Amino acid sequence: MPLESGGTAVTVPCVRSFTIDNPVGRIVIGVVFGTIVGLLLNLLGASPTWILWLGMPGYLYLRLMTLLIVPLVFCSVAQGIASLQELGVSTGKTGGMTLMLYTLTTLVAVAEGLAITYLLRPVWMPDVTADELIHATPATLAFSAEPIIGTLELSDAAGSTYFNQSSLATLNFLFTGAEDLVNVTALSYLRPGSVTFTLDPQALVGPAGVMVGPVSVVALSASGAQVFALFEGVHGLSLTDPASESSAGVSIAFANLIYQIFPANLFGIFTGVSTSPNMLGLIVVACLFSSALMIVKASGKEDHLSPVFNTTLDVTQLLIQGVVRFTPPAVGCLVISAVASNPLDELVEGLRSLGVLVFGCISMMFFHVLAFQTTLYTLIARRSPWTHLKGMVRAVVLGFGSASSAITLPTNMACCEALGYDPSITRFVLSLGGTISMDGTALYYSPVIIWMAAQVGIVPTAGQVVVLAIIATLTSMGAAPTPGAGSAMIVAIWGSVFGSTPVPPQIAYYMAIDWLVDRFRTACNVTGDSFVCGMVNAVTKREIHQRDGEARGHGAAAPMSSLDGAKELLPVEAGSEGGQV
Repeated sequence: MPLESGGTAVTVPCVRSFTIDNPVGRIVIGVVFGTIVGLLLNLLGASPTWILWLGMPGYLYLRLMTLLIVPLVFCSVAQGIASLQELGVSTGKTGGMTLMLYTLTTLVAVAEGLAITYLLRPVWMPDVTADELIHATPATLAFSAEPIIGTLELSDAAGSTYFNQSSLATLNFLFTGAEDLVNVTALSYLRPGSVTFTLDPQALVGPAGVMVGPVSVVALSASGAQVFALFEGVHGLSLTDPASESSAGVSIAFANLIYQIFPANLFGIFTGVSTSPNMLGLIVVACLFSSALMIVKASGKEDHLSPVFNTTLDVTQLLIQGVVRFTPPAVGCLVISAVASNPLDELVEGLRSLGVLVFGCISMMFFHVLAFQTTLYTLIARRSPWTHLKGMVRAVVLGFGSASSAITLPTNMACCEALGYDPSITRFVLSLGGTISMDGTALYYSPVIIWMAAQVGIVPTAGQVVVLAIIATLTSMGAAPTPGAGSAMIVAIWGSVFGSTPVPPQIAYYMAIDWLVDRFRTACNVTGDSFVCGMVNAVTKREIHQRDGEARGHGAAAPMSSLDGAKELLPVEAGSEGGQV
């Protein structure tokens, strides 16, 4: 189904015949094949070794994507900041207003994603807490120089039920503000339905001191299946430090956030904890480094690094496109591993909960466009948002079909110019938006990470949610506007928030439907960019008219044309004449 854009026929991928030649069709075939094979292995009780090797290609795919995400994000941020200088954003009033609007809409999108996640939490994650079933004795662990002993006990355990090294082999403790899990395998099974553990005091001290606060515990069997989990609650477990209880120190979670923002090791940001990159530190260092590079360039010195960043970004995107070609078999292998290694009831519950959350996120994307963006457009542009939306149909359809903001950019510009927006403003605002404005992506990152954590019994702390929101905002602004990069970002964000905790196998469920959600995200991104373009255009024109009116009142020369006035308000491109953008 061709769409005409500026006299050129554009084919929308989503309306092509659904065949094996279509990448989406191949992904669906991989999902179906993986589900069938996984169910057969599950019903036949296949050996974990078989499941491990059948899922290996999928996990190698994730490792390759994680490998490439560091140069992708670093060079994307560096190139984005460099492009701001080339467009003269720092000196142009229009550039500052555009940046402010893009930042505002991205922050609101992240807040909307978190809001819908916790609003629907009783639906996608039934509120049946583990502390109703499990008691910690003692409930408060007091830190000391000696080994700390405690007991976890099921309150409803049958009198003849005993845990052993097979049914309960490992306790994983996650202390407040910690990046690493504490794994305890030296356990004692003294009473029915109970397990006694011993903690090494050295494992309870982090960079900021003793990791006091609530403690999350996940018990695993010898096969890796979750036996039970214990989180903060009435009967929850917590760690205190009697030696420092009276001190009013800074929150450990906030302190660890500061440590991530300002890392001590430059190269450590690329590896982070257990080979997971520190995304927050990576982005901050990239911003600082690129800003310093801009100052050096402005002083007249020759720039040798920007071409290196640009070339590295091009090579990284080319490699990612090569890895993305293997998405269908990789997704199929991940689905095999996830379906075969989990009980069928947990599989059904996981898919149901993800479906509820995805439906909520898509609904919130519609809210973001049809409620928030339209209201903001009405208040700032003082025009009907529905006229704007009607004129953007071609760009939205193309964005939904291609799942790429970069491919949609020319059509988006054509639609905005057809609505009467100044071409110079349109080119500047939409080009910048294609680099730093990804509202749909920002909205979706946090819910997916929180859902994945819930599947392995992790409830993010308030500090982790804050870190997640910040990283989601920054990574969405540095995300590549091409399809297929979302999975790599999810893996990288997971490592930044939860440290050494392995990526849950349930990520396969997310990847199985990402091809569909990606289209809604792109449509939201494209529409949001066009709204900002309309708002900047309206404000710029009002300032031009106001200035022309003042000039006529003072008997000045004839007023400037709209385009000439826009050029004066727009930033000046480096190395150009007459302020052309």
